[in-house]
Amino acid sequence: LVAGLMYATWLQSMWAWRPLVRLTGESHSGKTEFTELAKQLYLNTALIVASATEAAIRQVVGVSSLPVMLDEFDRAKRAEAILDLLRGSSKNQAYVRGTSGHKAVLFQMRHIPWLIGIHASLGGQADENRFISLELKTSVTDTIERPTPDEAEALGYRMLASSIVTAREALGLELVLRD
Repeated sequence: LVAGLMYATWLQSMWAWRPLVRLTGESHSGKTEFTELAKQLYLNTALIVASATEAAIRQVVGVSSLPVMLDEFDRAKRAEAILDLLRGSSKNQAYVRGTSGHKAVLFQMRHIPWLIGIHASLGGQADENRFISLELKTSVTDTIERPTPDEAEALGYRMLASSIVTAREALGLELVLRD
């Protein structure tokens, strides 16, 4: 499931609907290590931040399709404003914001954002329907073999290439996931 979601994140902006991902786990369960590996697999293009505001996310993402991972989301001070932005991401909702120069700015986020934390409380049943929830369990041993940075980069390029090759076939599959 995780590998499929990571693959889908490469294609996130082409779909009419997209899920949001909540990755939780106790302290020392591997959340930070996961985000470090994800950054390598996304070829250092991912926006991975531990503290951000809704406005900062809008401004950094802009019109890009960067993978977005919000680490320690459970500690975000303005989590509700961020959730409002992300909710619209699942269904291509556009936002208009005024500026101090009296010129409106249109923004549309088309992402599969990953919210990562010890617990990531959501706003109710509507949010539960938008999110795919994953939980990391603390390992009793630390014997997981991790790819080297070169291996992770090579795998990242293979993931990107396979997403490009299969993009047309993947179009429309998000509706199967949603239903």
